[in-house]
Amino acid sequence: MPTSYADITLGQYQRVAKLLREKRIIESNEDKIDFDCELLSILTGVDEGVFYAIPYSEYVKLIGKLDFLNEIPKAKMVHTLSINNKPYTVLNSVKDISAGDFIDLQEYQKNVDDNMHMILATLVRGEEWNSNNVPEFAKHFQEKLTAEQAIGVALFFCNVSINFVQLIGVYSQATLEQRKKMTKATTVSGLLQSMGGSFGLINWQTVKEKIGVTS
Repeated sequence: MPTSYADITLGQYQRVAKLLREKRIIESNEDKIDFDCELLSILTGVDEGVFYAIPYSEYVKLIGKLDFLNEIPKAKMVHTLSINNKPYTVLNSVKDISAGDFIDLQEYQKNVDDNMHMILATLVRGEEWNSNNVPEFAKHFQEKLTAEQAIGVALFFCNVSINFVQLIGVYSQATLEQRKKMTKATTVSGLLQSMGGSFGLINWQTVKEKIGVTS
């Protein structure tokens, strides 16, 4: 049973985001139980029918273990990582990608939840990477990269390249001068809102207020 973002894969993270997007309105206790059982199934790999059959007290305990989804991910910036003993490195700047990759990123950011694996597969390079096998890398990341690692990668890239914030549209209304004045906290908050805040469980307004972000 997962108890943190380090315990779930990027693919599970995306499926949870999609579930929350599609079933944002819960009108009855039945809706809540249906939602919870589907959520538990995504995060454990166990058929959701199993959760309908367990005692209600046990169901409540299991749901209680998912409180981490209400918290801000405690991820650290990740520049290099290893998956199945293979090294991967996050690009240092948007300047390191091709014009075609940049266009692809603009398209992917239209639906960050569904395309997080494609975004990361464009920004993270391994020995066998080339522009033709991005989908293969993306699927590998969905299955093997943890949500915590994925957020860490995004944090690193955001920290070293403010242009990425512009690319994903987090501060699309800000002026260039305002961007130059952004603090690290502002940048990280905006990126997390785009990459992870779509869970819908985190009060991002409260987060912004705590670190002094007003927009």
